[in-house]
Parts: sequence; structure tokens; C-alpha cells
Amino acid sequence: MSAPGAFKTGDKIIIVAWIAQTFLQLVLLPIIIVGQNVQAVAADGRSLATYNDASAVLEEAQQIQAHLKVQDDAIQRILATLSASTTSNPLEMPTDRGQSESESRRV
Repeated sequence: MSAPGAFKTGDKIIIVAWIAQTFLQLVLLPIIIVGQNVQAVAADGRSLATYNDASAVLEEAQQIQAHLKVQDDAIQRILATLSASTTSNPLEMPTDRGQSESESRRV
């Protein structure tokens, strides 16, 4: 039904029905589409920020892993040195450096 036809009837229900079915849909549909586009741009911005945050966390985790690898290698070298010194002098007991030799002999 056209607008002039709806208005010629004089029936309020038909006029309201025409406004609801035609006019509001034609006016509100572009507004809804624009709103969806604005929301999509905002969502894209949030997605990019999340990606950047995840990349930063990954980079930091990789740096931590590299640091831990260096520490593990150092600990392994220390253990190997201690193991080698223990096997070369198995009967020699380490003494407490805070005690004098005479005190360590009494114990």
C-alpha cells in the first residue's frame, strides 16, 4: 500500500501500519547498518590491540626461555665441576669456612 492510499482511508490503524512497515524500516535500516559498521570498526580495533598484546607476551616468554636456558647451562657446568672435584678427592670432606681448622678437627 502506498502512503497516499493509506492516508486516504482515514483509518488510524492502516496509517500506523504503513508507518511501521514502510517508513520506519526505510529510515531505521540505514541507521542500523551505520551502527553495525561503527561496531565492526571498534571490534577490529580491539582485535588488533589483543593481537599486539599477545605478540608482546610471546616475545617476553621467549626472552624468559632464553634466560632460563642460559641459567640451566650454567647450573649444569657448576654441577659438572662439583662432580669432577668430588670424584678426584672422594675422601676429603669439605669444611665449614667459618670454622678454624682446629675447630673442624674437634668435630
